Amino acid sequence: MKKLLIAGCSHSVGYGLKANDPTWYGVVGEKHGYEITNIASPASSINYSLQSISDAIIDDEYDAIIFQLTDFSRYTIPFDGEGPFLSTDITDFKYNTNTLLHLCKAHYIDTLKGKYLNLDIKPEVIKFIFEKITLSRFNINSMFNQLHFIQQYLKSRKIKMALVPYDYNYWGKQLLSSIWKLEESKKIDLTYFIEYPFMKWLNDNYDSDKFYIDNGYHLNAKGQLLFANEYLIPRLKKLNFF
Repeated sequence: MKKLLIAGCSHSVGYGLKANDPTWYGVVGEKHGYEITNIASPASSINYSLQSISDAIIDDEYDAIIFQLTDFSRYTIPFDGEGPFLSTDITDFKYNTNTLLHLCKAHYIDTLKGKYLNLDIKPEVIKFIFEKITLSRFNINSMFNQLHFIQQYLKSRKIKMALVPYDYNYWGKQLLSSIWKLEESKKIDLTYFIEYPFMKWLNDNYDSDKFYIDNGYHLNAKGQLLFANEYLIPRLKKLNFF
């Protein structure tokens, strides 16, 4: 059976769904004969997803990849990794070296309100990273470079990767804040990029509140089916992804 890799944030995890509810990636797999491997992670950033894709394609073979693009203003911060090095034995696995914070707007807003996260990171550090690093041209270029090199590797293996923007922020080409206006973005192959971000498409065509399990963000079972059958699959077919 063909193998399809899914990467993204909570929208590609099936966040909040019941055990037997349909998922968009499950529908895609069933309709197009794919075995699904899902490496999506809630609240994750673009750079985290790119790292996860890199690890996955090194470890296994896939026929295609769907990369659900999340809000660009997220940043993954690893910490608690110094223990093995300070102990001079980096093979000592008693230390937890995989603790991550997926920094998002909510964390930033909390720090502005003086709230402390349940983490050993000072609020002023969160504020500094969000304002000075997350949207820096250096960070954006680093992400584009990583995506570019992944695309080049996949081309050499004849593996297609679809880029699917869920959120409108930054990914909409008409926005003043669109990252596609940056020179750094020109290196990205947009052959399998869906230009119509899902949340804008949903708001343009439906009463979006009927398809969410929470306040306009995560899809319910009906929303999962809508995303798969009416939004994603028809557009990927037009791009000759399937």
